[in-house]
Amino acid sequence: MSQVFISYKRDATGRIRALYDKLTSLGYKCWLDEHSLAGGDPINAGIGKGLRDCTVFIACLTDEYARARYCREEATYAGTHEKRIIPLILERGITYPPVGMELIFNDTLYIDFSQGSNDDEHFWDDDKKFLELIRALNKILLEHGNVGLAPPPNQKQNAGGKAATSGSGPAAAATPAQSGIDTMSDEHKELLIITRKKLVENIDLDSILNILISSKVLIPQDSSKIRSKPTRESKVEELLDSIGRKRDSAFYGLIDALKEADQHHLAKLLTG
Repeated sequence: MSQVFISYKRDATGRIRALYDKLTSLGYKCWLDEHSLAGGDPINAGIGKGLRDCTVFIACLTDEYARARYCREEATYAGTHEKRIIPLILERGITYPPVGMELIFNDTLYIDFSQGSNDDEHFWDDDKKFLELIRALNKILLEHGNVGLAPPPNQKQNAGGKAATSGSGPAAAATPAQSGIDTMSDEHKELLIITRKKLVENIDLDSILNILISSKVLIPQDSSKIRSKPTRESKVEELLDSIGRKRDSAFYGLIDALKEADQHHLAKLLTG
């Protein structure tokens, strides 16, 4: 069962594939036609099931969206069946609400991605806007008892250190009051999530790890676990997971380490 149905017009296919990949990498269960329908499947029946099962309907608005019959039908179904709608504006100059769809979108605030990169793969790289989308998703899904914060990929524990009870999507994040211990704030966890890909690709692992150990942000056991991973990427993933399981002071320690290692562009990502 999918949590999120992604509705789009074919003119935005490249950007939508990138959105699907980014959301699913964070643990969200998304419905997208080319990933959710197999050869020989009845198209209308498959789309209908995806719409029925979803909690959130993401409408990816382009100039062509409101003109496409199937997009109008999907949005109408979402509106009449009380699905929670998140409109994303993908192009400049779009009329909002879309002409002919005013009743569906009139009372719904949109998120404006119209300044995104012309490169489909990097279209969603505006971290502030993407964080706004993540917060909207988490708020809606949490209200439905479905999800809290999406954990970083490969992180299988919640803030309290206990194994997550569900593998069907993002796990609910324990708050300090719930867990009885000091934990990292939701805002800092979200920043680690949305900047994770850039950190994994660009961080100076050896320098940052040495700084974090010497400053006692990480302990020797953390270092041993990180260094035991087989690849550079998995080592960075474990480093970020280790930071995410600690208090806010560890988040600020990572920022200081990045600055000390002259990786100011990465530090800036984490400071908003």
